[in-house]
Formats: sequence, structure tokens, C-alpha cells
Amino acid sequence: MKSSIAALLLLAFVGCSIFKLPVEQQNYLDKVNAEPTTFRMPRTTSNDAWGRAQVFVVQYANKEAHHPSEFVIETEHHQRDSTYDYKITRFNIGDQSEFTVTCTPPPSGYGGYEGSNAHIAAHFIRTGEMPYPQLLH
Repeated sequence: MKSSIAALLLLAFVGCSIFKLPVEQQNYLDKVNAEPTTFRMPRTTSNDAWGRAQVFVVQYANKEAHHPSEFVIETEHHQRDSTYDYKITRFNIGDQSEFTVTCTPPPSGYGGYEGSNAHIAAHFIRTGEMPYPQLLH
């Protein structure tokens, strides 16, 4: 019994240490997860941000971007796909543009990272700070 408990504790300790992120990546993830996935910025800088939204979908989501309108970017959804889908919208409100980033899990059922993925995308779109690709799922 004692050896079983000791083995479980050792396994838990090793498991936590194996999957621990490097400090700079954890700090980045903490920062972006604290930021909203809906944000406003001046319209004068929103075209640059919209360009970054397109780059994110193609480069980091590894999906083809579709533009059903000039204010929506979304990824193509495939039934057997194992990657997350993104939808990014932009609405002009006076002298501001409001962006919203949503991320949905793949149909394969492998999920749980859509929140972090959306925050990483929103941060990149807003600031241009390159994400750590290994943090995207």
C-alpha cells in the first residue's frame, strides 16, 4: 500500500515536471490569457491588425482563410480535421474598430485549448507580438 502511494506521488511529480512550460512561455501565456478576445483599437491602425489576423489564420492555424465578407475571416471546417477552427470579425464603430476572435475545437473531440488559442490569436492581432507556435494546439 505504501509503495503504491509512493509510486503514484512519484508519477505525479514526474508528470508535472515533464509538462511544465519554460518560464518565458508560461509568462507569455499568463499575459495573453488575461487579455480579452474582443477588443477595440483606432480605425487608423485596424487595417494592419486585420492583415495580422489573416497571417495568423494561414501561418499559425495552418488552415485556409475564407473571407465571407470584408469583416469576417474564418477557417474551413472539415469533418475529419484535428485542428481548431477560428473566426475573426471586425466591426467599425465610429473611429474605432472592434475585433472578436473565437476558436472552436475540432470535430475529432480533441479540445480544451480553444480558450488559450483565441487569446493568443487576439494578442497577436492586437499587438503584432509573435506567439510561441508550440503553445498553439
